[in-house]
Amino acid sequence: MSNFLNVSLRVVKANNLRIGDIRTSDPYVIGKFVTIAAAGFRTATMHNTLSPVYDVTETWEFSDIPSMCEIQFKLYDRDLGMEEDDFLGECSLALQKTQGTQSFTIPVIWNKKQCGTLTVEIVAQPVVGLPAAPPRRSSTVHFNRFDSVPVGLATNTKTSASATNPFGAVFSCWEIELNRIERSPLQLFPWNKNYPPGQKIYSDTPSARLVRMMVHKEHLVLYHRRGDEAHTNRGLVVDGADFFRIINYGKRRNVSRVFTYVVVDAPDAGGPFFRFSETGTTFMKDFASKHAVHADAATEVRAAGEFVVVDKGEERVGGETDRYELVLDNASGTFSPDVGGVERLALILQAMLPGLRVSAYGYYDERLADIKKPIAEESNKQP
Repeated sequence: MSNFLNVSLRVVKANNLRIGDIRTSDPYVIGKFVTIAAAGFRTATMHNTLSPVYDVTETWEFSDIPSMCEIQFKLYDRDLGMEEDDFLGECSLALQKTQGTQSFTIPVIWNKKQCGTLTVEIVAQPVVGLPAAPPRRSSTVHFNRFDSVPVGLATNTKTSASATNPFGAVFSCWEIELNRIERSPLQLFPWNKNYPPGQKIYSDTPSARLVRMMVHKEHLVLYHRRGDEAHTNRGLVVDGADFFRIINYGKRRNVSRVFTYVVVDAPDAGGPFFRFSETGTTFMKDFASKHAVHADAATEVRAAGEFVVVDKGEERVGGETDRYELVLDNASGTFSPDVGGVERLALILQAMLPGLRVSAYGYYDERLADIKKPIAEESNKQP
């Protein structure tokens, strides 16, 4: 058997899981390859069932995985709002046991007892020759968009009214899996100990611990994964044009916006992830879009800053991918990453999403100011 495998994985179903809430659960599965930081995944949440059946079209593909590796699965019951999700159990599978296309039903263990089973389907193909790179996730790039009407109202983030959102306000956060993070490795940037606002969050003091708790609760509110179509949009990002469509070309109400972003490992959530949301100058919108909030109070990130989408308009040569450009910077006082990290992130996004135009700037670059300033000014005029 080859020392490395290309693996396609699908979570099929679970049966007879334990009750997380009153009489039922809202189960989801987080999986990861043990010892491989850049290879994880998370299923959608299935509601009000102890025997969930997962989306037949939702698969994950990974390349160059060591054949001796183990896949670990953890099951949780999703709790809405700011409650921590309940742990339903865990199980694992040795890749060494897989060959070709196989289905496995694995006992789920909780508190040293079997509490149901998990069924997964795996296609494992030997890698011919030497692997091209360290273990990587390839082909499938999943995204989630989390919409919150209450936060939209609090931040005055206006949108069109609809049957599901009669208030005409919604605040959205996006989360995109990174599948090429090892191709241009991103170093870790710890929080900036010389940055006073960061000290209020991350210092080892009672007040900072309280703030971290608040930041974590805010993260749970924003990244709620309700599984309700009115509040969560889930799918695949195929290429650069798809990315721009998914984020509406960086616009809301036909006005270009400024976004904050982080890249965070989040291995227990199926990461690494590229997370971002619109930002603004008002207190509530600024707080909701804090880098620490996107990072779920993590003390270190792979990248952080702001971005805008620039419409090249008359400079267009080909299709819409040529027309739009993602402009990244490292404007994060909390983590203060260097510009080299932003440049490596740009390379990862271009490799991951074919056709994506990306440029990277240091926050101090005068060229960046010429790009961002008019967008920020216009955005602040039109909430």
